[in-house]
Amino acid sequence: MMFRRHRPPLSPSRRDLDARWGVVPRYDMGGIGYHIAFVHPPASDARDTLLRDTWEMIAQRIRSLARRKGTRDITGFYLGMQASDGLADGSWFANEHEMRFGFGDAAGLCYGEMNACRHWTELVVLEMWDTLVERAAALGATLEKPEKALAEALETSAWPLFMLGSKVAIAAMDSAPTDAHEIRIFDTVMPLSKVPTKDRARVRELVSTGRCACDICQALRAKLELPLAPEPARAPERKAAKPKPGAPKSDATTAEGRYDLANAPVYGLADTKKLLAAPQEAVAVDLGAPWLRNKVPPALRRALPNMPIRALGLSKQKMHELWPEVYAMRDLEVLSLYRCGLARGLGPDVARLSKLRGIDVGYNSSSATWDPALYELPALEMTLGLGGDTMPEALAKSQSLRFLDAGSWRTRGPSAARDLPLEGLVYGDWIFSSEDIARMPLRYLETGGLELPESHGLEALVWNGTVPPRWIAGLPKLRALYLDVETLPQWLPELHTVEALFVRTHAVTDIARLRPLEAMKNLRFLALFAGDTEALPLDFSALEELETLVVNTGPKAWKDMPRGIASLAKLKRFIGWVGDEQERANMRKAVPNTTTNGNVVRTWEPFAALGAFAERGSLHRLLARFKTEEWLDDLGFA
Repeated sequence: MMFRRHRPPLSPSRRDLDARWGVVPRYDMGGIGYHIAFVHPPASDARDTLLRDTWEMIAQRIRSLARRKGTRDITGFYLGMQASDGLADGSWFANEHEMRFGFGDAAGLCYGEMNACRHWTELVVLEMWDTLVERAAALGATLEKPEKALAEALETSAWPLFMLGSKVAIAAMDSAPTDAHEIRIFDTVMPLSKVPTKDRARVRELVSTGRCACDICQALRAKLELPLAPEPARAPERKAAKPKPGAPKSDATTAEGRYDLANAPVYGLADTKKLLAAPQEAVAVDLGAPWLRNKVPPALRRALPNMPIRALGLSKQKMHELWPEVYAMRDLEVLSLYRCGLARGLGPDVARLSKLRGIDVGYNSSSATWDPALYELPALEMTLGLGGDTMPEALAKSQSLRFLDAGSWRTRGPSAARDLPLEGLVYGDWIFSSEDIARMPLRYLETGGLELPESHGLEALVWNGTVPPRWIAGLPKLRALYLDVETLPQWLPELHTVEALFVRTHAVTDIARLRPLEAMKNLRFLALFAGDTEALPLDFSALEELETLVVNTGPKAWKDMPRGIASLAKLKRFIGWVGDEQERANMRKAVPNTTTNGNVVRTWEPFAALGAFAERGSLHRLLARFKTEEWLDDLGFA
């Protein structure tokens, strides 16, 4: 169900019950909620910031514990969608009593996902309680601790989760389940009698005892050294295949690269024959498999160490551990292992990658471990996706580190990190202070609360909050800006140096909130995501420098798009999505350079979006490209 942002205060008895259990189930309208009560609430202008910061910490931890594909399918789609919609439409809120998060069942289609995400939220809140309390205190709030402890929450569940094949299943606890007992997998319902024979006894035991066997429960039990719930029997491991003739016998490359990274073409799986025939072409290679899980041909995999590859993307290529051929690539400088499902992480052989400058290990298995040799690589400048309880001391003291994704560290970590000369920082809001980052030579920053002094040399900023703060207008070198906000400030047109602007908002009813866009005359790129906004009666005719325009997830008819688009003389590409083919035809007729593929920019997260405006050949641009399913590489900004 949807929870309202404003509602009557809870009665004392109801509030006591909510505080005791930390969860209010609401089955009558297809949703359940989880809340964290306040002893002392934050000031009204800090509530939204605390809500968003708290959820970001919870979500990062849930994702870091998601080990198997079925769990990651839920955290990667359903959980992200619920959070995005809830924060945008006000059904997730913080008031004078509590912070509340809700999970809906999508008219019965997401019953298992709904219960799973509520369950995971509770577990992670209990595990991270001290960290959440610290963040709340920084914003003037005191949280009321739930009476239930983590160990107690791990004992039994009214709706235990478990794995059936690669999918997450759920069933109601029943001390004596019959063969007709319902088992749910997504929107599919089956009786216990239809569960495969090899799994039936295990599932019956879990249902009868209420023992949840989800990834998050199992990981937290292991952390607390508690007994684990029964797991599916593992298939016997295959014997390692003998090396085939022609496999590389040394780490030495046999071809000289034809390009520098700044001008190297990016080849993919479709270019396998060309790369094998002309290995000197292989300088930047993207072997990611975004949709079809395309496997790398054995001949190409064997040839990797003998190619002059300096940048390699392996996004979504499923592997338990990194291929040995990659460890043998001694020219490698950039490596993307984004969403590879690495269960074993990186071993000591990572020390062989002595030229490695940038690595992305985001969204891999919670069981993955990263050998300390990774943090000590002499050339390492950029790390994405690393996470855990705290930042490693060696990384905090790195002499080469210049770009840090800090969003997955749960505690402040070594104080030495605050003296790092970082040029890029992703969500370090609970690790660094505004004073810390003011000393850094930052060029890129993602934040929801940190501040920089006016005159700072920042070039790209991602701001997540209600209204952008005024200090942004004082940044003299700002070129690219990504805003996830409710309202645009009237001073926005003062950003004369900004050439690329992303605006993400939701359900705009007062179009005045977006009027500042009409005066952004220096923009060359504008992306406007106004979800569930039926009409955008704006006038873009004054945006004379605009070369690329995106209007997505908003109006469903061409007549409801902003006026003046067809008159923009420099417009090279217009990307939009409207309701039906006739409307798309109307749009293409009015603006010849129209793309109606709504996925082109819609799926971009901030790091990838702004990576398109980074220097060609830079670590940011290459790693952004390797993780982005739809890439715009002809913007001409670098």
